[in-house]
Parts: sequence; structure tokens; C-alpha cells
Amino acid sequence: MAESPTPCGWSADAACCPGKDQLPAGVWEASVATATEVLWSLTGRQFGACRRTVRPCHVPCATSCGSCAGNHGPQWAPALIGGEFYNLTCQRGDDCQCGSELSTITLPGPVHKVTAVVVDGVELDPLAYVVYSRRQLVRVDGKSWPTCQHLDRDLAEPGTWAVIYERGKPLSQAGRRAVGLLACELARLCAGDKCRLPSRVTSVVRDGVTWSFDAEGFYTGGLTGIPEVDMWIKAVNPHKVMRRASSWSPDGPKAPRQRTGPPDAWGGR
Repeated sequence: MAESPTPCGWSADAACCPGKDQLPAGVWEASVATATEVLWSLTGRQFGACRRTVRPCHVPCATSCGSCAGNHGPQWAPALIGGEFYNLTCQRGDDCQCGSELSTITLPGPVHKVTAVVVDGVELDPLAYVVYSRRQLVRVDGKSWPTCQHLDRDLAEPGTWAVIYERGKPLSQAGRRAVGLLACELARLCAGDKCRLPSRVTSVVRDGVTWSFDAEGFYTGGLTGIPEVDMWIKAVNPHKVMRRASSWSPDGPKAPRQRTGPPDAWGGR
């Protein structure tokens, strides 16, 4: 799974920061942003449900099964499945589904929540589809997903369709509380108040105002020095991984096209 370069859907629970309202303007917001990025990194970048707009583009078979246009023709041909080669006349997977029916598509997952499905400029009733295994979008209203679309058109035009959804693992209440706790200490430090953040000071030269910090200890341990926050970090990232594990297989289905440009109401072209 390709991860987002920045955390998505993170927020802070400020219940344990009673002095938040007395902070100077902008200090709390900046502290939350810093705490979010720090904890997102320390927890292996595994949390965050990011909004995505994908435009599936199916490669349909020709008139008869075993004649897959754009793949390897009607003759027998080898296909790699599970690490072994098999002779097939129609490649397995979403690249080539014989017939005109296409009621299931595989989205880049994990899927947290489908926000909307737009077909020919019209948003479908949410009862028309369901999500299985946090990846498969299945149409259950007796109709099928379109087998092709005009990718050069906006989603408000006919001949287009898209899925708008949140991809990823949402942050839990415990995570939001940890963000609030760390942000509170960062805000107090910024405001010049006493805070619980470890200074990591190893030596001080008073006359020359020279300070030495042991920053390596903080980064090596992967913790913040605040017990309540570190307890959550250890619970969700006990092995101190730096990022989510990912895998790729040539046998897997190809992902739908994903918009990467500036979004509009429905994701645009």
C-alpha cells in the first residue's frame, strides 16, 4: 500500500490540557500540527484515513471468452499465478473478465469509508453497493459497474464514473488523546511555561550560555518522554517499525486510476 506523504484525518483531544484556552494565538494549532507529525512518524505511519478519488478503467474481453483484446489473444499462453506458470486462454484477475458483467472492483485498500460513487454525473444511492474485505466494492442493486469510461471528461459528464472514499486506518480515541497530551506540552514549552518534555541536557556552561543536548537518545528510543503518550506508542508500534509493511505481486489486480491533482467537488478529471 502506498502511504500518504503526510498524515490524514488526525486530530487532538484536548481534554487533558486545561490551559489550552489561555495560550497565545496560534500556539495550540502549531503544537497540534507538530505533535501529529511526530506521533505519525513514531507509530510507523500506519494511521490516517486519506480521501481518494479513483476512476476504474476496465479492460474488457473481446466477443468470446479466450479472446482477450490487449492481452495475449485467443491462443493458449502462460500465466504466472501464485508463483507458478499455467497455460490459460484468458488471463485471470480484474484485467480481463470474460463477458459484460462487472459487479465487483478491487480498490487500493484498506477502505475505511466510501464517501460517494458517481456514475454518469449522478451519485448512486449508498444502498446500491457494499464493501467486502476492506477492498472489494460490490454492486448489489442488480446492475453492473461500467466497463469503460472517458477519462478526459469531468465526472459531471456522461460516460464517466468514480469512487470517492477514505483509504487507510483511522486514528483511535487513544491516539487523539496522545496527540492532545503531546501538543499540550509543546504548547507550554513554546509559551515559556514549565512542561514535561525531557530537555536531554547533558552539560551547561553558565557564563558562556552553552547548552549540550542528547537528542540521539530520543530518536533511538522512538519515544517522547511523556509516559501517557509513550504507553500508546508502545501499544500500537511495539516493534518500532518506521512505516507500514507493503507487498506487490505480478499476479495481483491492477489498481484503478487515482487522481493526484487538485480536487474539486467530485475529484474532477
